[in-house]
Amino acid sequence: PFIGRAVVIDVPGSQGRDELDPGEEVSVADLERALGAADSVVEPGDAVLIRTGWGARWPDQDRFFPAGGDQPGPGEAAGRWLADQRVAAVGSDTMAFEHAHAARNAMPVHSLMLREAGIPILEKLRLEEIAAAGVTVCLLIVLPLLVRGATGCPVRAVALD
Repeated sequence: PFIGRAVVIDVPGSQGRDELDPGEEVSVADLERALGAADSVVEPGDAVLIRTGWGARWPDQDRFFPAGGDQPGPGEAAGRWLADQRVAAVGSDTMAFEHAHAARNAMPVHSLMLREAGIPILEKLRLEEIAAAGVTVCLLIVLPLLVRGATGCPVRAVALD
């Protein structure tokens, strides 16, 4: 479970775009630019929720998870930057919290977050409404199922402004 402060980072919104392109890598500069545009900072213990704009694709599964599998998300440098901020959790509105290319089978950001840093990952979050409302900091409540021996499970994630 997690109950605490969350910072919403709207990467495409800070660039005047609706969504990121398939396979587009979110860099440290992208995160810092979006934080600056929102006049926000990431503090140790925060959850960080990255909006890519792909949450709007959810109703159309062929667009949300295209045949090629390429999805936008943080690259390794951005993942390391997030870990260095000592965040408590990370999440995004994509299928995988990661700069994903179908041609590359590895998931280095998952390995970094989960194995090296012990930071839980939240995926397929609905961030469109809170981003549209201009919310940059909120109270995040994450309630997972009580599952033993699993590497992941569904959660009920609720953001309160």
